Amino acid sequence: MSIIDKSITTVTSEVKKYLPSGFEKINDQIAIETPVLIKFNSKKYVVMMASPSDFEDFGIGFTISEGLVESIDNIDSVSFEKLERGVSINIELSNKHVLNIFQKNRNIEGRTGCGICGINEIDNALRPLKPLSIEGPTLNIDLIFSAINRLPESQNVNKETGSVHAAAFFGLDGKLMGIREDVGRHNALDKLIGCLVRKKINPSKGFIVITSRCSMEMAQKTISFGCPVLVSVSAPTSLAIDIAKQNRLTVLAFARNEKINIYSDFSRII
Repeated sequence: MSIIDKSITTVTSEVKKYLPSGFEKINDQIAIETPVLIKFNSKKYVVMMASPSDFEDFGIGFTISEGLVESIDNIDSVSFEKLERGVSINIELSNKHVLNIFQKNRNIEGRTGCGICGINEIDNALRPLKPLSIEGPTLNIDLIFSAINRLPESQNVNKETGSVHAAAFFGLDGKLMGIREDVGRHNALDKLIGCLVRKKINPSKGFIVITSRCSMEMAQKTISFGCPVLVSVSAPTSLAIDIAKQNRLTVLAFARNEKINIYSDFSRII
């Protein structure tokens, strides 16, 4: 089967495992990682290392979360094809948007889910963002804990491999509205954003939960999408908190074992 089939995200590998009883051979499920070339109007932009799934969501979400366009209305089409050693995603935009994108001078390279790969100017890395509205949802802390506790049951690839990140969006009623998994944390969030945009889900009517640390790129992407609350099961970085405070994003982190820290815009959490 082709790697471009979105259902093929793992491979079986024979491994030698050591146990107290000695060595034994077992079959282990390994998450697939593949180069994904992102192009705009057939012009190469960046290569990301990612899971081979949800390519349309990836293309849409990356374009919006990086602030390259303001909405899906600016995207004419998204197509993808299998290459000899990876996958190519082509996003068609108006000539005006493409010109603006390539003026940012991003080099063509990317590690696994690298959030700012290829950017060689500090001003481009710390790009201006549109602050979120002062008005926003008020969330009960018990609703957030419930979402976090239910998330693992929907992480199908991680159940098999234990090696991928997840990003999920929950509505104000606690309902899971979308989830995406990827070997790269930024990719998982991009794919989630693309999924939600396609479904026309209002980003202000819920909150995002990520299974990775909350780095500044994750905060940037969440703000660009327009979601006011970002919850991480791991730690935040100082720059992520600074960006969150500057742009009215509520960041919660270390969300585990019925404990959680709120780092910014406390008023949204009760």
